[in-house]
Amino acid sequence: MKKIGILTFHNAYNFGAVLQAYALKEYLQKNSNCTVEIVNYKNEQIEKEKSRWKSLFNNNVIKELARNLLTTPYYLKLDKVFSKFVNKYLTADNEIKKEDLSSLKYDLYLVGSDQVWNITLTGNDKTFFCDFAMPESICCSYAASIGSSAFSNEELQNYKQLIDRFALISFREKELVSIFEKIASEKKICSVVDPVFLLKQDEWNTMASSIVRKPYVLFFCVGYNDELDQTLEFAKNLANEKNMELLYLSNQDIWYKHRELHHCGAASPCEFLGYIRNASYVVTNSFHATAFSIIFHREFYSEIGLKRNGRIKNILNLTGLQDHAINRGINKENTFKGKIDWSKVDVRLNLEKEKSYKFLRSVVDLIEK
Repeated sequence: MKKIGILTFHNAYNFGAVLQAYALKEYLQKNSNCTVEIVNYKNEQIEKEKSRWKSLFNNNVIKELARNLLTTPYYLKLDKVFSKFVNKYLTADNEIKKEDLSSLKYDLYLVGSDQVWNITLTGNDKTFFCDFAMPESICCSYAASIGSSAFSNEELQNYKQLIDRFALISFREKELVSIFEKIASEKKICSVVDPVFLLKQDEWNTMASSIVRKPYVLFFCVGYNDELDQTLEFAKNLANEKNMELLYLSNQDIWYKHRELHHCGAASPCEFLGYIRNASYVVTNSFHATAFSIIFHREFYSEIGLKRNGRIKNILNLTGLQDHAINRGINKENTFKGKIDWSKVDVRLNLEKEKSYKFLRSVVDLIEK
């Protein structure tokens, strides 16, 4: 049986990271005759970013020490629930060091999704360009991202060399397709949906934890800062308007400023799915919270007025849900929209999903035929 090894960011304390890795692995396992595994390789620079103690060296030492000590129980539990998920659903293998990658025996390496080709983020780690792979191994990418669409000529030439051995290439962002088609015209390059859209709603339902409580508005944010105060105010107004409880799901940093919020605690990825599936409304600045709101047919509002929210704009445009964007806590008419017509959304989304299924079929055919 042929073997596929997936190289991605699968070991972060990030719901989107682990769920996209799971989705890609699960889809390929169900739709090929291959053994599919996630390569348990951890990028050194990303691992450093996970440390709760790194901020001690960049900020007020006493303040950060106090914060880290207060939140240690939360992060210890977070580590436990994420490790359990990774070991159960992604990979139970021992970590593979950089120097041992060349000993791996996969027929095909699939790199993605996430910002696996962002060399600034990874510390110029060529692993995600398969520099270790044996010549007979085939390399492809799925929904790879670079984190930018602005490059110097020197950067583009560097990328041209790095992607040279890739047989098939797909990007997360459409704008990268036209850029890379110009420097690698001989390659088949396209854009695809995020891996979480590869699985059907009922498949995610089996993963989602049961959340039983009275109707609620879920506020989920990533990278909370003062700019998100306006988004939080929108969520509070929505909860008051609908006479619902407001739940906050994310890290504990917001707790220092908004102790009146009901915090969901250190949720597991399956609980994250459950909180979204059972919410009456979701308010978020997260792409994957937006994606799962769409998958579970939940009413939602997504913040697009802050940095790095281009992916949310893209998925709202693709699904025709632009009216569910809010910009710094304000939507176009400053009113809460009516019910979403999910049948129309599903038709538009399914067209894009079919293109992604076709691309992955082409990838698998490289080793199955």
